[in-house]
Amino acid sequence: MNLTQIVWNAVSILGDEQVAEPRAKASHQEAVVRAYRQLSAQLRAQGLSEVADRFTYRAQVCQRRVYLHRFRLAQFLGSLLLDLVSGHGFKPGRSFLTYVFVILAFAGAFFAISTGILGIGGHEAINSPISALVFSVTSFHGRGFFTGGGLALDDPITILAACEAIMGLFIEITFIATFTQRFFVR
Repeated sequence: MNLTQIVWNAVSILGDEQVAEPRAKASHQEAVVRAYRQLSAQLRAQGLSEVADRFTYRAQVCQRRVYLHRFRLAQFLGSLLLDLVSGHGFKPGRSFLTYVFVILAFAGAFFAISTGILGIGGHEAINSPISALVFSVTSFHGRGFFTGGGLALDDPITILAACEAIMGLFIEITFIATFTQRFFVR
């Protein structure tokens, strides 16, 4: 069947998904996922990769519901997190927004802790919003411990920097995977 003649911009979801209730059986939800994946494969085979990407993304969203129905909570939460961070690789702008949000949130926390706003005692290591932002960026990329600020390992700022470094590692991995998939796999 020639799928190039259809105006795909008008199709946001398949009829299979429209008919399925949110609480439908997992087997019906799996059929919806298969329908999206089959359509996506055919669209890609006919050179409609951008349209196929939209339906592959919908398949991922529907697959997350299957995980929930089957009580596979780890897979459900992993899928949800990947969707929020990068849209399963189909929405790379989310990675950038996540990066900016995390940097600003941790910068605010570093500044609040450092100035004693949170009642955790002030520090001279971070004495301005700019220094908090720079410390957040270096912590995100795993270099916050080497700033020479003389912070102890059990200091609240150091602990927060370690948390940001872990989040940064995850976000960097999803960012790299997103762009690798986007530019080299398809």
